[in-house]
Amino acid sequence: MFDSRSLRIAGDLTVEFWVKTTQTGANPEWFHNPVILDKDAEGPGQPDWAVVLRNSHVVWETGNPGAGDDALEGTAVISNGVWHHVALTRNATTGEKRIYMDGVLDVVGPGATGSLANTDPLYVGIGNRVFNAFQGSLDGLRLWGVERTQDQIEAGRFVTVAENEPGLIADWRCNETGTDVLRDYSATGNFGRLGERYNIDPSDPRRVRDIPLLPPLLGPTGHFYQVVSRTILPTFLPWAPPPQSRISRTEACVPSKSATHRGH
Repeated sequence: MFDSRSLRIAGDLTVEFWVKTTQTGANPEWFHNPVILDKDAEGPGQPDWAVVLRNSHVVWETGNPGAGDDALEGTAVISNGVWHHVALTRNATTGEKRIYMDGVLDVVGPGATGSLANTDPLYVGIGNRVFNAFQGSLDGLRLWGVERTQDQIEAGRFVTVAENEPGLIADWRCNETGTDVLRDYSATGNFGRLGERYNIDPSDPRRVRDIPLLPPLLGPTGHFYQVVSRTILPTFLPWAPPPQSRISRTEACVPSKSATHRGH
């Protein structure tokens, strides 16, 4: 996504996305690992932020101007080939950062205070140095200019949100077909582009019909229900996630090794 005023997030920040991958990442330097999201300004200690994959964990990096980078690594494993919801928060006043995995708090750590705003593009699935491509599936990417609470994250991870939801800066649902445009469903209009050109290209990230699991519902008789293909099916055994659940109208973005995601 090309830089825009709304993407220059100076205050509190929450990043959310669904991810499915078997990629691991093993480099001790955070910036040499597969990149999921990158609003990174080149050089250490810049006002910036990024999300990478290292040791099968999410790393939540925020710049610390004058002192290097603050990289908080989670403990929950995401590289097991199933969908996981990841939420990352940052409090600009205290610098505290949190990583949530599937609605549950994973780790808390310190970070720099103050603004992380910069004028660099936001890259998805690849870094601004055009290497360390992420290999896997991404869906439901959202940016917020507020620090979301655990209750808000848990309540919102399986549902769509209104374009004028307070604090919502970007909502990329990856639902489009027949285009390389990545629509932003928020009121800010931060549309993105899949790949390097404004036309469909073989090197563009592929779209696949494969979405995160939906939550179970408790039926009126006390039985658990699961949602599959927008149809509620009764399940008379204790509910457990099936290997994969799909909704036909929703698609995930699978970055290719050479593709970048940019917007305006």
